[in-house]
Amino acid sequence: MRVARGVGIGMVIALVASACSARPVGPAGGDLSGTYPDPQVARIQGSAVARSAPMAGDVLTFNGTEWSGAAPAPPRYQPVAAGVFGMDGSPAGPVFGGMRLTGGGDTPGRRSFVLTFDGYARPDANHTYVVTAQVLIAPNARVSLGSFADEFFAVILNGVSEGHLLMVEVNEIRAS
Repeated sequence: MRVARGVGIGMVIALVASACSARPVGPAGGDLSGTYPDPQVARIQGSAVARSAPMAGDVLTFNGTEWSGAAPAPPRYQPVAAGVFGMDGSPAGPVFGGMRLTGGGDTPGRRSFVLTFDGYARPDANHTYVVTAQVLIAPNARVSLGSFADEFFAVILNGVSEGHLLMVEVNEIRAS
């Protein structure tokens, strides 16, 4: 661009600003389709985008062929039951998920319980459970966790006495 003699700086700035503010026109390219000024997203990094509109709450998902709206996957790891219990197995604090500690044998310094909770389903290829247990205010206590049987889980405590509390949490892990 050449500026002729007698043209002021304000006029040059207005000319440059006018040239930079033009809206694009014509066909869109790349991952866009249609024409400007209202192109549409047809692809994301070269993969097609579904023509159907997503539903409320959907997330953008790639199915191997195209991007589309889909319901979000359920969480793979989620708490299903938890509670705080006394050494007799009775609730001594918050309990959720219908968790219960029952039965078991008692010998001095050792307690064992059967852990059950609402909604239990026998572990299979689609899900399993992770159980954590901790004796509170008992520095020398040890917790042993058995494995799930048909409908319960064994919790064995060593080095405990009446004043201790047991905190137990059950989390379910689902296959993706």
